[in-house]
Amino acid sequence: MNSPSSSDNAETFAGQYRWKRRSLPGVSSAHLLKLVEEKEWTGFWTLDFVTNQLTLSVGLDRLLGIETEPPSSWDDLIRMVHVDDRGAIQGVDAILRSGHAIDGELRITRPDNTLRWLQYKAEVIIGAGGQPRRAVGLMTDITVQHAARKAVQEGWARYEALVTAFGLIEFTASAEGDIAFAIGWQDLTGQTMKEAANGGWLNALHPDDREAASSNWSHSIVSLSAYAVDFRVRSAKGPYLMLMARATPLFNHDGSIRQWLGALVAALPEKSGTHDSRDTNVFTMKPAHVKAARALLGWSIDVLAHHAGVSISSVRRLEGEDEGSVGTQVRERVRAAFDAQGISFSAGVDGMITLSFAKPS
Repeated sequence: MNSPSSSDNAETFAGQYRWKRRSLPGVSSAHLLKLVEEKEWTGFWTLDFVTNQLTLSVGLDRLLGIETEPPSSWDDLIRMVHVDDRGAIQGVDAILRSGHAIDGELRITRPDNTLRWLQYKAEVIIGAGGQPRRAVGLMTDITVQHAARKAVQEGWARYEALVTAFGLIEFTASAEGDIAFAIGWQDLTGQTMKEAANGGWLNALHPDDREAASSNWSHSIVSLSAYAVDFRVRSAKGPYLMLMARATPLFNHDGSIRQWLGALVAALPEKSGTHDSRDTNVFTMKPAHVKAARALLGWSIDVLAHHAGVSISSVRRLEGEDEGSVGTQVRERVRAAFDAQGISFSAGVDGMITLSFAKPS
C-alpha cells in the first residue's frame, strides 16, 4: 500500500478543518449570540463610518441599562461614559477610522445612576476600496473583577505599609528549607543574595547564635512547625542587631507543604524603671506608620479622628503627601490615641521606626 503523500494529508486536514467550521446542528448564530450575551455579561455594537450609525445588540442595551431609546451615534455613547474617562476615549473614534483596533476599560453611568466598569474591544472591517468601512466591537461588564482587583491592590498597599512600619525583612523558603531573603537583607547585612544562599545567611549571625538558629530551622523543616528564634545579626555598618525571626509553613490543598513564609523584625529593647524606649519625636511618625497602626486596630480615618479628638482632614493630611504641614498638637493627639490602644513606636532595624502592638489589659 502506498503511504499518503503530503498533499493528501494537507487535503485531509483541510477537509477536517472545513468540517469543524460548519454550523452546529440545531443551533443558530442568534442562539449562540444570546447565550454569550446573557451568560458572559457581554454586548456587541457596530459603527458605520459612512453614515455614522451606531447599532447596539440587545445584550449591550441591557448592559448599559437602556430601556428606551438607545444611543444611535458615537457621541451618544460617549455621553454615557463617566466624566473622568471621557478624555481617554474621545480619540477612539479617530483611531477606528484610521483602521486600528482598540482595547481598553472605562466606566459608564447608567440611566439609573449606577456605575459599571466595562472592557471594550473593537476591530475594523475594510471595504472594497481598501478603506475602513465599519467597526465591530464588544463590551463586557467587569465591575466585579475590577472590585476584586482593587481589593487586592488595597490589601497589598496595606501589607506594604505594615512591612514598612514594622521594619520587616521578608523571606521565603522552599519546602526543603532553602531560604531566599528579600532585598532588605542585603541592605542590612551587606550580604548579596548569592552569599546568603545555601545557608550562607548564617555567616551574618553572631557566632554564638548560629548553632541555635540552624538547628531550630532544621527542626522546623522536618516537623513542619513554626520557626521562632531570636538572634544577633551583624549590620553592614558594624554593630550587631538583635532580631526576632519568625516563619510558618504554607500548605497546598492536599496537605503537602508549598513553601515557607517568614519575617525578621527588630527585637524591642527591654524597658527598666521609668525609661521609655519609644522615639518621643512625633515627627518621626510618617504616613506609613499611621496607616499601619490604623490597620492593626481596624480603624477607619473617621474612627482615628474621633479617638484623637482631631478633624478628619487633619488625619487625611497626616497620611498624605503634605503630612509635613500637620502640627505637633495633632500628631501628639494621634499618637496618644494609639498609645491608649497598645500601639507604640520604637527604633527598629538600623534606626528605622517600627510599631509594636500590645493590647491593653
